[in-house]
Amino acid sequence: MTEAEQWDKAYEELSQLEREVKLTNARIIKHNNIPKKVMEDCEHSYHRAMKLTSLPGGDRQTEYEDIGFFKEIYIEQWATGMSGDSFEGDIYAKLGKDLWLCVPYFC
Repeated sequence: MTEAEQWDKAYEELSQLEREVKLTNARIIKHNNIPKKVMEDCEHSYHRAMKLTSLPGGDRQTEYEDIGFFKEIYIEQWATGMSGDSFEGDIYAKLGKDLWLCVPYFC
């Protein structure tokens, strides 16, 4: 396989992953009646899919007790990269009793 073919294959695999993540996120949003407007910013995080969990991770964010649709927020964050100035993590938003939406992010 040539170098160009390897790059083409890698980009196709990345595109496939992004399609799968988009589809998973759309299903979770629709199935849980989450308003589309609430999730606009989160939909563009295609490196990992949203998921539903029974417990949150990270630390409770008391300054965000009630931010509209979500009433309870937890955040788990870690540094990535060699310089330590890039971050990745998960935002957990309570949907109901024993049901949390986990939204991955990076910055």
